[in-house]
Amino acid sequence: LSEAISKGDSVVCGSEQHDAVPGASIASSVLKDVDTSTTMWNEENFGPLVAVTTVQSDEEAVKIANSSEYGLSAAVFTRDLRKSLTLAKQIQSGAVHINSMTIQDEPSLAFGGVKNSGWGRFNADKGMEEFLVTKVMTWDD
Repeated sequence: LSEAISKGDSVVCGSEQHDAVPGASIASSVLKDVDTSTTMWNEENFGPLVAVTTVQSDEEAVKIANSSEYGLSAAVFTRDLRKSLTLAKQIQSGAVHINSMTIQDEPSLAFGGVKNSGWGRFNADKGMEEFLVTKVMTWDD
């Protein structure tokens, strides 16, 4: 976060550290027009951080989304359901949420990423398959 701020990224909200637990917590933070060379943009952030950028077209949005080496979860926000489904199909991610946050860890839904995100799937039948070893046995009488 400090790297992104030092490179001139705009803080929409957050970035202050909580004094109750020095060094161990951070307020939810939203940065806009983030420098794409920063760690904030290029790494998976498992904290209350979000990087937002502006694009000129749907194609540019998909290109930026797919340029990451990670693909755990994505979100598409639009009033046009057809467009959102078209974009969701193009985004290289284990899950794409439409008009919703990217945390939908429901037991009935398989969850896991693609590329360098995650190690397979968990939850639902796909999660169970991660713990099974399939063996084929044949014989001839």
